Amino acid sequence: MRVLDEVRIIFTVAWYNLKLTYRYPANVFFAIAMPVVFVAVGAIFAPLIGTGELVMFTGGETSLPRYFAAGLIIWLIANSSAGLARAVETEISWGTLSTNLQTPAPLASIFAGLALSNLLYGGMMSAIIAVPLLVLVPVQYPQLLAVNVTLAIVVFLGMGMIYASLALLWKKVSGVIQVLSFVEQFFCGVFVPVRLIPVGLRWFAYVLPQTWVIDGVRSALLGVEPLTTQITGTVILLMLAAATNILGLVLLQRAERLVRARGISDSY
Repeated sequence: MRVLDEVRIIFTVAWYNLKLTYRYPANVFFAIAMPVVFVAVGAIFAPLIGTGELVMFTGGETSLPRYFAAGLIIWLIANSSAGLARAVETEISWGTLSTNLQTPAPLASIFAGLALSNLLYGGMMSAIIAVPLLVLVPVQYPQLLAVNVTLAIVVFLGMGMIYASLALLWKKVSGVIQVLSFVEQFFCGVFVPVRLIPVGLRWFAYVLPQTWVIDGVRSALLGVEPLTTQITGTVILLMLAAATNILGLVLLQRAERLVRARGISDSY
């Protein structure tokens, strides 16, 4: 029964936060404009790359706009999980987090709900690209794509909880996370394939969960050459899904114990 209550809390928080997000016209405009602009930029720069370079660049025979689009679909969802740190900071500054501490509801469930709402927001942004892409491009490995997308969502849910725990412990961290996210997008294969990263820096790409998520989805969707075999990539995603969620729950529970014991200041 307790598990059902926690699940109910997660979906209630997710739905409420999602409604708050879409009540602002600027958020709606951003959700529509950002993916459209990125794909348009990819289409503009595509003619600058020759056919032979395109094969080397993408790791397989595909068009550059499709290559960008496939990576961007996942990046938008990944980046939305980083927004959970900012959501926690907002809760603290508004004073609503202190109210949550006075309720019996576990903070882990509340922040899991916030993480889910952020993922749904990023997923709706991605759908603007994904729907026409799936209509225009024949999916090479449909079953594998479904598995990898599901694992991607689980991975980013865990990462969202990790970001939430850091915001609880250290408060102002969203700026640092945004800088890291900006750096990560050039290493995880959204725009520049991992194969073209200098060998001395390539290790950084391999330790990023986003790298394996984007590679797994892109290879299953477009059939481009993956970093490893497709089965190995899916196994890595499964391990990352378990690791990020276990770490996220442990850190959230630890952060919750600390803030419940010492309270939390609503001032920065």
